[in-house]
Amino acid sequence: SMRIGLYEPIKAVFTPASAKRAGSTDTPFYTKLLSGVTCGALASGVCNPTDVVKVRMQADGMGAAKGTPPRYSGLLNAFGTIARTEGVAGLYKGVSPTMQRASIVAAVELSTYDEFKSFLVRELALSQSSVVTHFSASLLAGFAATLASSPAD
Repeated sequence: SMRIGLYEPIKAVFTPASAKRAGSTDTPFYTKLLSGVTCGALASGVCNPTDVVKVRMQADGMGAAKGTPPRYSGLLNAFGTIARTEGVAGLYKGVSPTMQRASIVAAVELSTYDEFKSFLVRELALSQSSVVTHFSASLLAGFAATLASSPAD
């Protein structure tokens, strides 16, 4: 996903100059959180049109089950129809709450993954690149993100 690909470069930009000069590999947690918020907001903002199309086509599918003909004949037709009838702004309906939720989830998920992985490597002497390390850090980060996003969902 875009937010995961953006995380490391954005984290590098947000890392304080003092930490970079000291040669520290330990990025402050607040920097990780800020990077996650930024990644989540950017990715969901850019990808909102695909979310709008997905939701509308799913709703069309539910209508088809009740005998209502679908509004769109396919993916490209949905993009075109929405843009033509509602303007490009129609593809960005709901972008604000979507970006807010994505910011919360990405901030918690990406920053805690980073922290959990560092902890597992440092304290339990697990390999930086082992499947067990990645799986464990992912499991814990997913749990934290689920807890954090529950009020927003």
